[in-house]
Amino acid sequence: MIATEFINEKKSKGEVLLFRRINKPRLTNSSDPENPQTAPGTLDPIVRDPPSGISGTIEHQTSTFHWRNICYDIKIKKENRRILNHVDGWVKPRSLTALMGPSGAGKTTLLDVLAARDTIGIASGGALVDGHQRDISFPRKTGYAQQQDIHLETMTVREALQFNALMCQPKSLVKKEKLAYVEEVIKLLKMESYANAIIGPPGEGMSYITLIIEDRYSRFVGLNIEQRKKLTIAVELAARPQLLLFLDEPSSGLDSQTAWAVLDLLQELTYHGQAILCTIHQPSAMLFQRFDRLLLLAPEGKPVYFGQIGYEASTVISYFERNGAKPCPADANPAEWIMEVSQRVFHCFSIHIPSPMNYF
Repeated sequence: MIATEFINEKKSKGEVLLFRRINKPRLTNSSDPENPQTAPGTLDPIVRDPPSGISGTIEHQTSTFHWRNICYDIKIKKENRRILNHVDGWVKPRSLTALMGPSGAGKTTLLDVLAARDTIGIASGGALVDGHQRDISFPRKTGYAQQQDIHLETMTVREALQFNALMCQPKSLVKKEKLAYVEEVIKLLKMESYANAIIGPPGEGMSYITLIIEDRYSRFVGLNIEQRKKLTIAVELAARPQLLLFLDEPSSGLDSQTAWAVLDLLQELTYHGQAILCTIHQPSAMLFQRFDRLLLLAPEGKPVYFGQIGYEASTVISYFERNGAKPCPADANPAEWIMEVSQRVFHCFSIHIPSPMNYF
């Protein structure tokens, strides 16, 4: 009892948003939803008076990205090791594809290879856009949201998006168009309430930073984990990717409610024409059925399934049961059951995936 008087609980993280003085939001009258009040300085002039001709939606993808016979070899202690073993698949617009597999199966490695970000090993195989080999401009046409939500702590959310938009969008677009697109991203991701908030440092284990605000020193926490994850995705969207959005473990380290909110966001993006490929590690049954398609990797990077998931995972479950797996229990999580049987029954099983051009 004496110890509890002196041992303080850990400081909560991500529950206090800090705004600069000129951007401090004003409380709105919640009883009158038809006439919301907007605080001066919370919106840039570009929001109040957007230029004519600016699209009101996110960039739409129209191309199909297809990869075949992807292999990846690295040298570890003078020994060659194959991380990916003849992986095939494709991603089409308005679709959400999950990339699953046990730890060490090569999920992140496959994302790096497909996004042309591999630097250590030797990659082979073909990656095509609408049936044509990808060119050197491919990395600029895709977005890659890494698992770690790393941002400059002293910037606001809007500044981070605007910076990436000005740096990464095509130079043929004028500055007003680029900034107007940032506002479309903020609206789509429902980030208006904290668009002018300072990002702050990441969560536990990181030291708090000190800023001079309103002529005094203040310690702050910044965005919570869901808001930081949204910002990570928004930064890539602000670059206006024309082809594909890669996500590495977007639900890693999140509680069920926050993970559900992130999946809501991803589905909203697919409704607006985005093509998304993301890695995910043993999702819940409810999260799993929100994906359109599954690419499952076994140990040593061997593909064991690529196709539709189906209503309540019925399509993928029937596939494994037809190929020798024990029936999936009614109360089991399909994602966990698939991971289990893929390692036991299909350890040496591989599949052949036909060209997506046969389907479109």
